[in-house]
Amino acid sequence: MRVAAHLKAARYDSETYLAGHILGALLQTGQPIGPHDPFIAATAIENDRVLFTNNTNHYQRIVDLDFPLELVNWREVQNSL
Repeated sequence: MRVAAHLKAARYDSETYLAGHILGALLQTGQPIGPHDPFIAATAIENDRVLFTNNTNHYQRIVDLDFPLELVNWREVQNSL
């Protein structure tokens, strides 16, 4: 059980570290976004997941800074069904 807890903590640390890099890059380029968005993006990136959002404007800034975030606008998916 201790090993599992350590691995889980390590994963969260890497997400937090990446979120800090994302936030720093955004602030350096004068493109601040919501305070939670870098953490949401980092979680998606670190877990190799697609981020479904209707707020693609904010998250596209992260993609434009060359972070490997895959975005899908859920409204576009919904409308195509």
